[in-house]
Amino acid sequence: METLSIRAQRLSGDSSGFVSNYNLAKKNQYNSETNPTGICNLGIVENQLCELELVKKLQFIQTWKAYYNYYPLPTGELTSRQQLCHLFEDILQVEQPLDPESGSCVNIE
Repeated sequence: METLSIRAQRLSGDSSGFVSNYNLAKKNQYNSETNPTGICNLGIVENQLCELELVKKLQFIQTWKAYYNYYPLPTGELTSRQQLCHLFEDILQVEQPLDPESGSCVNIE
């Protein structure tokens, strides 16, 4: 296992779980084009020399956006309001199109 550090090689001698997990990760490595759901090996976490590069790479491959967590406005997501307006226009057969900017989507419990 030439890819392991000397310390990791010593630990792997009596730690079969480490070796088996390492081998699983090695077989399913992350690649942005060929394997976007693969494993990103974070085995260098304690090595602060690569910390900035690691953080930069993790931010680059992040697929979840912060705005997925919250609506940008209390009136609801604009695209949702637009689709609701189109739906109501079709159902109600209104003469003038509804304005999604003037509507709001709220949840009343």
